[in-house]
Amino acid sequence: MKKTHSHSQSVFSSTTSLLMYLKTELEESRENNLPHRRIGHDGSEPIWTWLATLVQLRSDWAPLVGDILRRFANEEDPLTNIAIADVIGKKIHCAVLFPALQMFIEPLADVKLTYTPTWWSKDGVVTFGKVMQEHSKLLSELSDPDRPARLEGQYGPKTAMVNLADVGDLQAALQRSAQHGRFTWTMWGSRPLSWLYPESLGRPWINPLLRELLAAMLQGSHAEVVTALDWMCEKRDLWQHVEALQGAMDNSPSWWSLNTTTKPTGWRKRWPVASFLQDKTLGDVVEFLLPLAHQQAALPPLQDLPMIDEP
Repeated sequence: MKKTHSHSQSVFSSTTSLLMYLKTELEESRENNLPHRRIGHDGSEPIWTWLATLVQLRSDWAPLVGDILRRFANEEDPLTNIAIADVIGKKIHCAVLFPALQMFIEPLADVKLTYTPTWWSKDGVVTFGKVMQEHSKLLSELSDPDRPARLEGQYGPKTAMVNLADVGDLQAALQRSAQHGRFTWTMWGSRPLSWLYPESLGRPWINPLLRELLAAMLQGSHAEVVTALDWMCEKRDLWQHVEALQGAMDNSPSWWSLNTTTKPTGWRKRWPVASFLQDKTLGDVVEFLLPLAHQQAALPPLQDLPMIDEP
């Protein structure tokens, strides 16, 4: 197992190594009778909620994380069940774990989360059952093949609704997002391409196409380059883009020296890049992302546990 400085950036060599790490975290929390770890002198946080970030950043790890949580749920341990509920409610992106855990909706329905998720807008106590109902509803809506995609955000001005039936529609939607460059808030994020998160849940054919399509955007207009780099700065499946980033590094394209604060034509706002990349160049952004992409690519997920029977 190889672990970086934070749980949200942990990288594991196999499903077994991840399982053992989670067991260690769980056992260390038992003395408090609550699946939390201490932060500093007075603070604490749920032990497994960093898994929500893992499945958000690495879509290829989601099936394995779901398999592990299903194994823990089979143990029927009260402390474990709370930890699972905390994971499933941490981020709306954890809807991707619903298929693996839907069989436990009834037995774990009343397990309470130890916090209120930031994306949860309803009143009352939040339970595993309530969160899973929301995930089920969301996935059902996203899986409708005739449903148009919402590009500029649920609450944004002049929301664009487009059809996504094939690669041509997807490419046109990416270019449209780049052209307008809107940063409107949604529960999935506030980037021009944040709509890709929910669309990839309902349309799994999207993910494998992003490698080629985003590589093409890095060879396009200033707006397309910034939009592609902005998505890559989210670090979601960044391993897919090693080749494109390395190509930019090796060839120093015309946009390499452009300042990150230069507003692309047609955008109302400048690119809200991370503060440590302000007044840098787009080349600096590539140099920042490439090592992270190599780090993701170096340790692909490995299912080395025997399959378990569903109850």
